Amino acid sequence: MCFNWFKKNEKPAEKSKADHDTIEVAANLMGTLIVQAEDGEEEIVEDLKKLQEKIRYMTSSRDEKVMNYDKKIQNKINDFKVVMLKKSG
Repeated sequence: MCFNWFKKNEKPAEKSKADHDTIEVAANLMGTLIVQAEDGEEEIVEDLKKLQEKIRYMTSSRDEKVMNYDKKIQNKINDFKVVMLKKSG
């Protein structure tokens, strides 16, 4: 998994750190969603926790197809956050 779209002259260590940081941000965002969902159904909270663990252990890829899926995942997480904020507000 790779949420970071690579720069041409970026060193491997920089790419690795950027990937790690981006994955960590996505996992932390899932943590925010878990907190927002705690007043709701326990099943949703458990599913979010499972998803958070899967995100934490993703690995980077430069495959264009994988990168497109990564964009979609990131967009869906953001969409879900908006829905959760509207429900809690």
